[in-house]
Amino acid sequence: MVDSVLAAWAQFLRLITGHDRVVERVCIEYPSQGYDDVFEQWFGCPVKFGAEGNSLRLAPGIAEAASLQAQAAMFESLSGQCALELSRIRAGWSTADRVKDQLPPLLQGGTPTLMTVAHKLGVAPWTLQRQLAEENTGFRELVDDTRKELAVEYIRETRVSLSEIAWLLGFANPAAFHKAWRRWFNTSPGEHRKQYLAEQAAKGIL
Repeated sequence: MVDSVLAAWAQFLRLITGHDRVVERVCIEYPSQGYDDVFEQWFGCPVKFGAEGNSLRLAPGIAEAASLQAQAAMFESLSGQCALELSRIRAGWSTADRVKDQLPPLLQGGTPTLMTVAHKLGVAPWTLQRQLAEENTGFRELVDDTRKELAVEYIRETRVSLSEIAWLLGFANPAAFHKAWRRWFNTSPGEHRKQYLAEQAAKGIL
């Protein structure tokens, strides 16, 4: 399954760039099955089995390569439609919704301040604080809620390391992230990921 996904991504890159050599290294978690030469011939690069994770390292220049499938006019049309639809959705947002929308990128590497978010939203900090109070919530509570929601998404839907997740959520260190996770779910993030993956595998999803 893993090798099929990696192969599909490599083939997709070949299709949109027009280049045959699109990756310079492939890592696969499961041990070698004796077909190393076949894999390396197909991918066109070294393939490491028994690796710590599954990944493709792009060949130089591939990330910046122009897409042969690009259609500027279609992109402009669809982007305009998306922007219009998003503006309609946001028109019905509460102040708390608008705050939480700003938080994910601001959390990376540290805890954002109310002043920073207020500036992003174009309001005074005390005005934002008052508006949140009127909605029976507060800035700290929204930061915690956003971290909790993102943490679940990162743990379940990605294979990002726990230390990197801690950074993405703005915790000072992995230990602080572990402490918060236990407060939210009364278990450790590692155990939660392990249990979730086992449940998904039992359902035949993974």
